[in-house]
Amino acid sequence: MLGAVLLLSIGVVLAWVATARAPAAAKPQPEAIPVTVGTVTTSTMPVLLRGIGTVQADNTVTVRSRVDGQIVGVDFHEGQEVAAGALLFQIDPRPYAAALAGAEAVRAKDAAQLEAAVADLARYTHLLHGGFQSRQSYDQQKALVAQLRATIAGDEAGITAAKLNLDFTRIRAPIAGRLGAQLVDIGNIVRASDNTALVTIAQLRPIFVSFALPQQDLDAIRRHQAQAPLVVEAR
Repeated sequence: MLGAVLLLSIGVVLAWVATARAPAAAKPQPEAIPVTVGTVTTSTMPVLLRGIGTVQADNTVTVRSRVDGQIVGVDFHEGQEVAAGALLFQIDPRPYAAALAGAEAVRAKDAAQLEAAVADLARYTHLLHGGFQSRQSYDQQKALVAQLRATIAGDEAGITAAKLNLDFTRIRAPIAGRLGAQLVDIGNIVRASDNTALVTIAQLRPIFVSFALPQQDLDAIRRHQAQAPLVVEAR
């Protein structure tokens, strides 16, 4: 009986010692905490108002053809940013080049007729002063010279129009911006009277942002905006 009590006491002591020593061996060392010293200052804190907005292009242009013809070239990719004047579409220029050549030929013919009429008028003037030419013939020749000069002026206008039509076969970007979807593919025939849209361009610089704020902040916004311009940050 005494031996059992001694064994029980030894077991208790050993267990107590093992329990007491285990936490001491596993105790972690505290990590060093950095301390930064700063100076306390006072300043004005901004009041931030948050709202949901939408980004919109400041200017949007729908590109259309100003002449009739078949599209033979497309020189852009959808979503591409282009500069003003960049080539977008090419319409078959051959009919308009032929029209320009014909207008220039007509002007050359009328110019030759005018040159001959001016020479005849000079002779009529000399003969009229010598009494060898009638006044009526002289006046008719003078009128013919004026008519031919007016004809050449019309020819010049026709050449200008033909050059414009030829230039319109190269459809260029009227503004700088980002291109939208290509609405007409190569090979299609477009007509100016149909008013068919070819592509759209959205101007991104500058860009327009529309947003809304709570109505109860309107008075405060107006009051502070009258004092100084407010800063708007878009994210």
